[in-house]
Amino acid sequence: KMSLLGPLCESSASPMSESEEGLKVELRTTPVDKRFSNTNQARHCYSFYNAFHQCVYENDGNDEPCFELKRHYASICPTKWVENWNDQREAGTYAGPVPGEGDKKAAGH
Repeated sequence: KMSLLGPLCESSASPMSESEEGLKVELRTTPVDKRFSNTNQARHCYSFYNAFHQCVYENDGNDEPCFELKRHYASICPTKWVENWNDQREAGTYAGPVPGEGDKKAAGH
């Protein structure tokens, strides 16, 4: 299988921050991916969003094994973009890759 994400470098140690309640909170974001520049993360965001939905499709709707992908796109994608994409997916107007779309066409739906 070809991965939508390609080779990802492991992120380095994550910084710790103290929350208002005094609990230690681990702050993490997406790992470094040399395919994307550090200045514009739009393609990175879009790739992780689509990879998450492909992962959910491949796991028969179970999103638990796809948690890291969701965490990655949620950390770099603007909330409004994700809301718009989710609305488009529900309406069937999403312009990006839709998992299973090729299966429906092959079955004649």
